[in-house]
Amino acid sequence: GFRSSSDKDKRLVLIACTTIALILSHEYGGYFQNYEAPIISGLSRGLILYPETREYIMSLMILFYSFELLSHTRNKTSESTIYSKRRAGRGEEVQWLSVCSAVTVCSIGLIPAGLLYTAHMKNAIMDRFYSEVAPSGPVASSVFDVYATEDQLTYYKQPCTLADIENNFFLRIMPVEIQDLPEDRRSRGSISHHFSIIGVIGDSCIRTVDLPDYKIASIHTGQFTNKGGWAETWVAEIPFPPVSIREELDRFYSEVASSRPVALSVFDVYATEDQLTYHKQPCALADIESGFFLHVIPHEERDLPEDRQSLGFDNYDFRINGTTTDGSCLKTVDLPDYKISSIRTGQFTDEERVWTVEIPFPLDVDQE
Repeated sequence: GFRSSSDKDKRLVLIACTTIALILSHEYGGYFQNYEAPIISGLSRGLILYPETREYIMSLMILFYSFELLSHTRNKTSESTIYSKRRAGRGEEVQWLSVCSAVTVCSIGLIPAGLLYTAHMKNAIMDRFYSEVAPSGPVASSVFDVYATEDQLTYYKQPCTLADIENNFFLRIMPVEIQDLPEDRRSRGSISHHFSIIGVIGDSCIRTVDLPDYKIASIHTGQFTNKGGWAETWVAEIPFPPVSIREELDRFYSEVASSRPVALSVFDVYATEDQLTYHKQPCALADIESGFFLHVIPHEERDLPEDRQSLGFDNYDFRINGTTTDGSCLKTVDLPDYKISSIRTGQFTDEERVWTVEIPFPLDVDQE
C-alpha cells in the first residue's frame, strides 16, 4: 500500500491494521470488553472523517489494544492460568505473557515510526508538486487550481480546510475518438469519475489523478453536492492539449491586446477571422459564475450540422475557468472554418441572459 503516496492506499493499510487489532481483541478480549464497541466505533469514524489526524488515532488504537492485552494477561497470570499448548506430543509450554509483552513493545515502537514515515510522505508529495507541477502554472483557477499534463491532473488549494473538501470532485473526460470509450458510455460521448480529497497537508489540499492513455479532446471537472439533488459548486473546462493560464495571458498581451475590441460589454470581446477572445479586468470569480453562450450564424445554412440547420446557428457554449495572475479573466475560443455571417455571444443563467452582443462578419476592427 505504501508503494503509492495516495491517501487511498494509506487508508487501506490503516483499515487493515484496525481489522487485525479487532481480531486480537475478540480473541483475547479483557479489561475494556464492555467499552470496546463504542471506543472502536468512534476511533474508526474519526479515522475516515478526519484523516489528517490518522497518525494519532492509530496510536490510540495501538495503545488501547496493547493495554487490553496486558491487562488480560496479567489477570490470567494472577489466577495461575497461563495458557499452554501441546505440540506434537512434546510438553512445550507457550508463555502467552511473553508473547503479549513482545507484541506490546513492537506496537508502541511502531508509533514514532509511523509518525516519521507519514511526515516523510507529506514532504515528498509537496516537494514533487513545487518542483515538477507548480512551475507550469494552472490551466484552471477557481476554488481549486488545476494543473494539467498529457497524463495527469493535479488539484491544489492553499489555504485549505476540511470544509473545502467536504464535497466530492467530478471528472468528465471527452475523447477525440468515441470508440476509445467503453461501449456503454459511447452514447454519452464521455466517461465520468468521482473522487475525494480526504485530508489536509499542513494548510494545503492536493490530489493527483491519472488520465486515460487515449487522445483527449477536453475535460470538465469541479466539485458537486448531492444535497437536494445534483448541483455543481464549481466547474472548469479544460481543452486538450492543455494550455496554462500564464501562457494564455502572455499570448493575449503580445498578440491580441494591441487591437481594438469588436464588442464592449461586461467583457471586452476581441476577434479575428478564426478566434474570439474574452477579457475582463479587474475580474472576480463572481463575474464568471454564469456560463457563456456563443451562437455562430453561417453564410450558408448547409455549413451547419444537420441537427442545427432548423435553428440557423451553431452553438459553442463554454465557461471561463478562473482568474489569471494579474486579476483578469481571459478565454480564447476557436471559430469554425466556414464563412460566418454574424455572431451572438454573452453570458446566461437558467433564468435569463446576463448580457448580449452581436458581431457582424466580415470584421471591421477600425469601426467603433
